[in-house]
Amino acid sequence: MAAGATSSALLRFDTKQLVGKAIKKAVIRLYAANSSFSPVENSLYLTDKEWAPSTKCIATFSAPANITDYVDVDITQALKEVIKSDDSVSFLLNSTAEISYVSINEIDEKPTLIVY
Repeated sequence: MAAGATSSALLRFDTKQLVGKAIKKAVIRLYAANSSFSPVENSLYLTDKEWAPSTKCIATFSAPANITDYVDVDITQALKEVIKSDDSVSFLLNSTAEISYVSINEIDEKPTLIVY
């Protein structure tokens, strides 16, 4: 876990269908499942299949204020690099305060990879 992080999550997305396709932009859309309604800073790290994080943070962002809001985290460059050699992309998400994002059980609001 990165220094100062108090909450972590692991995310993995299948990218097989993206091989050979032009990618203009890629984002991960996250909805806050709960928040203290105060700023919660997040850091996103690329990982390997064994969840070992790289030391390079690929994105930082503030969490949404409440469950009805979302944030799109730009992962365009990381995704373009990963699909050259792998069929999935994995991330470690660290936060500076306790926060969770809507789980996979909430079908419409789970963390989603969106590619343009």
